[in-house]
Amino acid sequence: MRRDHRPYWLRSTEFAFEGWWTRHFLRAQFEAFGEGARVRRPWHVQVMGPGISAGRHVQIHAERHLPVRLSTWARGDRPPPRITIGDYALIMPGVMINAALSIEIGEGSMLASQVMISDSDWHDRYDRTREPETNAPVRLAGNVWVGLRAILCKGISIGENAIIGAGAVVTHDVPADTIAAGNPARAVGTLDPDLVKTTRAAIFADPKALAAWEAAAARENATGNTTLGALRALLFPRVTD
Repeated sequence: MRRDHRPYWLRSTEFAFEGWWTRHFLRAQFEAFGEGARVRRPWHVQVMGPGISAGRHVQIHAERHLPVRLSTWARGDRPPPRITIGDYALIMPGVMINAALSIEIGEGSMLASQVMISDSDWHDRYDRTREPETNAPVRLAGNVWVGLRAILCKGISIGENAIIGAGAVVTHDVPADTIAAGNPARAVGTLDPDLVKTTRAAIFADPKALAAWEAAAARENATGNTTLGALRALLFPRVTD
């Protein structure tokens, strides 16, 4: 479709239903779930295992063909595993985070579609029936931006404001303000440490004003849309739709 044909009441009903589903079904699967967190299509978010938490105003987007999967693997002979998603973080469709020990996503960090993060190799090189003792925590500092389909491997630390390029395979630490890309990832540039970085926290400085702006924008975009028009576009689409 060239544009969204749904009337405003239908859009707002969908958002309200997603909020209800998140509160009723999804929130209970998290150890902690911060205020203002928003999940698009929460029925496609899979949360498996203990110790998974999300901060304030976290945004998660999931799709039927690209579910978001957050999982921990607990074992009695090691500390309880944890996945910690910081305030204002953004997680896009297809993201997969698997923790045997600890994975920390810093405040305001952004994970693009199909990013994968793991703190374990999960299977021994020679004995595929057991998990090797090579687990190591993964930590992303604040305001990290991870590009499409990047893979972050065990034991790495990514510094504040760093950018990881699309398709990168990160096997070593990435310093703050560094742009890394490639397989294996290496530094290809740096950010100016003296320039101000505006983070996602700025979007949520005034949540009420943000909600009012979003509602006004949705109403404006739905101007002229009708229920019958939306149904017609769904069942009998035209080239102009």
